[in-house]
Parts: sequence; C-alpha cells; structure tokens
Amino acid sequence: MDVIIVTINHSNDWSFHQTIIEELDEYQFKTIFEKGIYQITFDKEYYLNIKNDIVIPLKDNEYQNTEIKFRLYTDKAILDIYLDNILIYSNQLEVYDEKSFDLDLLIKILNE
Repeated sequence: MDVIIVTINHSNDWSFHQTIIEELDEYQFKTIFEKGIYQITFDKEYYLNIKNDIVIPLKDNEYQNTEIKFRLYTDKAILDIYLDNILIYSNQLEVYDEKSFDLDLLIKILNE
C-alpha cells in the first residue's frame, strides 16, 4: 500500500507518521470480486462485467462485518460494499440481460 501523510503544525510529525504506518500494518488486501463476468438471477438472467479485481484493505476481524449490495438498473449495476453499515466502496458495473448478452459480446469483453 502506498501512503502519503501530510501534517501541518503537528508537534511531533515523525512520531505521528510512525504511529499511522504501524496501524496500517494491521490491514490486508482482500479480493472481493475477481475480474470477470458474473451471472446473476433476479426476475431473469443478468450478466455483470467486472473489469478489474475489486480489492479493499481490511483488518482480519473486519471481513465478517462487510456487506455487499447490488443496485440493478436496466443499463448498469452499482456495487456497494459496506463495513459496519458504512459505505466504504462503490463502483458502477456494466450489466447485460439475456437478450443482449451473446457470444460476440463475450468475445469483445474478453479482448478488452
């Protein structure tokens, strides 16, 4: 994890920075979704295109307190990740229904 810390008028900048860095060591990167196409079913079949791995930093004991929610619209989906009921990540995803998802589209997506 790359970190930039800026302090202004702090009495002991170095000590403060060291404390922050030590606290960051408690975090590990957790992959929530890997890049790919996911099939989901609500009232009909949908396909979500996740273009890049979705990875977030979490402490070991925080993972079980995460909740993943999707908001599905006709032309997009919104992925929200909550930690202790606080939104920590949101991303818009491409969504296709069973009529618009075909082999040509799959090949195009995989070649991106």
